[in-house]
Amino acid sequence: MTLNKHCLQLVDTTTGHTVAKAHNAREGKRKMHIEYEPELTPMLDMVVLSFVICEGNRRRAWDNLYSIINSIATILGV
Repeated sequence: MTLNKHCLQLVDTTTGHTVAKAHNAREGKRKMHIEYEPELTPMLDMVVLSFVICEGNRRRAWDNLYSIINSIATILGV
């Protein structure tokens, strides 16, 4: 699983080919939109779970970073 500026990507490590991408939804109630290669259909539940886990980890990392920044700002009196 890789993260670029716009989306999470599931990459086949043997070929380097991107087999699925997850984009954050910009409108509506959807939280994420996943595009995938047809050959992944039999294991789609595992693909979705992989993206959910990675997105959760990404959000926790950003929350931790914001907490650190706020703590530093408080210490510095900013």
